[in-house]
Amino acid sequence: MTDDAAPVRLARSPPEPGGRWHWLIVVLACGLGLGATTVAAQPRIYRVALEITDQVDTAALPEHMRVQHPLVVRGFERDFTELLTTLGRAEVRQPTAVAAVDFVVRASLHEAHKTYTNKIIDRTAGHFDDAQYGQGLAGGSSYEVVSLPSITCQVEVVLVDAADDEVLWSASHEESETVPHNERAFVYNSWKYPGLSDPDMVRAFLADILRLQEASPWVDRALNVADRWFISAPGRDLETTRQLVPLLVASFAGELNDNLPLEGRIEAVLPQPEGPVQVRLNIGRRHGLQLGLRLDVYRSGPGTQQVGQVEVVGVDSVSALARLRKLDRSVRKRGEGLREQDRVISPSRVSGR
Repeated sequence: MTDDAAPVRLARSPPEPGGRWHWLIVVLACGLGLGATTVAAQPRIYRVALEITDQVDTAALPEHMRVQHPLVVRGFERDFTELLTTLGRAEVRQPTAVAAVDFVVRASLHEAHKTYTNKIIDRTAGHFDDAQYGQGLAGGSSYEVVSLPSITCQVEVVLVDAADDEVLWSASHEESETVPHNERAFVYNSWKYPGLSDPDMVRAFLADILRLQEASPWVDRALNVADRWFISAPGRDLETTRQLVPLLVASFAGELNDNLPLEGRIEAVLPQPEGPVQVRLNIGRRHGLQLGLRLDVYRSGPGTQQVGQVEVVGVDSVSALARLRKLDRSVRKRGEGLREQDRVISPSRVSGR
């Protein structure tokens, strides 16, 4: 995106005798732009096509989740669109406009399932009362294993360079959350304790549990070893799913931002009496810059030309100070150097800032 802000031009008064301190004051005054009016800090906004894929096996879902699943997918797409917009780095386009974009983000929803997670309860610690639950467990064990209703979601994201369809980065995240449930609403493991559960509870909930058990070996193993299976209301299942998916989408923000190339511009070339040339950039810490980060410098014209490379030596929230690290040989032969409005690009950045 073209930076329409006017370039900052420095007034260069001739140095007085012994004017080393004069130049130092000028450099400090212009250094990071603190306390001065600067060009609005803004990295390049990339055109990004968002492709959403639903790979959830809906046949394995309980009926109430299967009916509501299209709403989950639409929410997933909305959440990812908001994520890309919130980063401030991307203008989201429709997948049909791939030819006119810089990058493609392919986000796949692999899981949005109900499952069961086992927990061991120590009966001697007062967590289990035989009188309260009726008959207790056979064998007089001091502990029991219970299966808690849970929702698990898995999302995979792939960042693709639209120019050559090259995968730049990919990641897969998975999260699980226990569904809020009534501690008194459960059925006993029907294989371990046949006939022990309330018949109404069995009729109401056992079919969905068996469907989950058949669809997932993990759920099958968890339920087989448990003594009791807790029940969650359909509304709670859906509410937990709607809360978990946006949290999982948000977990990609840092990695996605770190792998989108960071692009800004040289705002000013600073007077430098000696040593490497230094420049002020119109992007800073809030855009992802760190001390020591190296950025390639390009110049637009009849053809894009690489000018050289700079290294960040000072940074604040919206601007940075960088020194010239190397200059392209052809540029040096022409007697040229870095210029205001030259583009600076960091194809890859340090993660986990």
